[in-house]
Amino acid sequence: MSCTNHLDHLGCADKWPSRRLCVQIHGDIMTDSFDYFELVVYDVHCVQRGRMLARRRMDRTIRDGLGIYTGVCYFGMLDEPNVHPKFGELANYSNSNLKPDMSTLTRSLKSAGGQGRVGHVICNLELLNGKPDMSCPRIAAQNQISKLAELGLTIKSSSEIEFDIRNTETNEDFGHTAQWASINIVEDQQAIILELLDELSDINVNVDTFQTEAGPGQYEITMDIAEGIKGPDSTARFKNASKTFFRKRGYTASYMTKVDLNGISSGMHFNHSLWTNDGLNAFKDPSQPENLSELGRHWLAGLLHHAPGITAMCSPTVNCYRRVGSPWAPTYSNWGVQNRMATYRLKVEGHGRNVYLENRLASAASNPYLVLACTVAAGLDGIKRKLELPKADTNAAVLPNDLDSALTALEADTVLVEALGEDVVKHFVYAKRCFEVEKFKKISDCSEDVKFKEEYKTYFYKA
Repeated sequence: MSCTNHLDHLGCADKWPSRRLCVQIHGDIMTDSFDYFELVVYDVHCVQRGRMLARRRMDRTIRDGLGIYTGVCYFGMLDEPNVHPKFGELANYSNSNLKPDMSTLTRSLKSAGGQGRVGHVICNLELLNGKPDMSCPRIAAQNQISKLAELGLTIKSSSEIEFDIRNTETNEDFGHTAQWASINIVEDQQAIILELLDELSDINVNVDTFQTEAGPGQYEITMDIAEGIKGPDSTARFKNASKTFFRKRGYTASYMTKVDLNGISSGMHFNHSLWTNDGLNAFKDPSQPENLSELGRHWLAGLLHHAPGITAMCSPTVNCYRRVGSPWAPTYSNWGVQNRMATYRLKVEGHGRNVYLENRLASAASNPYLVLACTVAAGLDGIKRKLELPKADTNAAVLPNDLDSALTALEADTVLVEALGEDVVKHFVYAKRCFEVEKFKKISDCSEDVKFKEEYKTYFYKA
């Protein structure tokens, strides 16, 4: 809905526009509770970018937006500016507008040090003519959610995120040296873990589970189940908030897929299911094999069919392909029931009371908006064309094993390109080829070289 309609829904339209905002969003949080606001858009690497704004400007910004460089979502990993002709010469290096989604208003993270004076708002991008900027990853996700709504469906999702924590100065692993699911380690670090979880809860980012993972200093969390765009919103906020939290304490939290080139990789599994307007799980049908409904079977067939094209969005860095084809990570376009070795894992829990799918293709470095967008686009194509689901544990295709091949597969998938939007695909591919493929292609065969390892790590560690 538009900002004006949103304010009307909140009972504030009669005071629009006002010098003193009166919008109440979450419980006791009011826009006039803050002196400043972080206006944030998440770029292709899920890095939060934007501007901090004084409260006196906020009412006008809700209505008109706040300018920021049009190519903001497609910079390189080391902040190389994207000067694609559509952003640069053809557009005179002009702006889009940050358009606040006020339903996302929360406090800024406590560890950021704002002492409660700063609000945080997720934005979409809008062109200067008032139309949505279709290159924005969040808009790509919202468009696919809208396509589901046309069928009377909504998506519920929960990301399962692995990440690495190390001492910034010494590079020492935080907490453990590779003890999987160790409650002893969690208890040893319980004070700082609870501090993190409390801060996240305070900004409406709710973590469901927390555990140690198999790599040194590696951890895994699962997010609370959320509906629609709230799922990727929470995941994007978690990734950035956790980095800030640990950075303030002398540690670096990284979502780089492989911090050590020969070590354990980090994924970001995308668990999801579809629900009807009547509140029924559209994937669940006890009369069907494995309790998976006919609609769910077509959906899963769509994911299998488009897996090569999806790979680039789910594994968006050169480093991600250190994971593809390795143990516990995707190699083929396949599915299985409770199969951790499959790219798509069907989960049937509680004696059939719950049925959902896990997209295991996504790496920790991926953008959750793009993961949702390409997953939904592929699934909807399966439903539309009533694609037949192959037998479980059948390898339909080998997945691309490097970023350039994955980008080529994405470009060739006309269904995904149309669904995601040509702007998203074009600028994603341009950024990835310019800032990564071209940079690393000449040295990819000498990856054991010490100098290369350090350059490689520097480039990707901020992921």
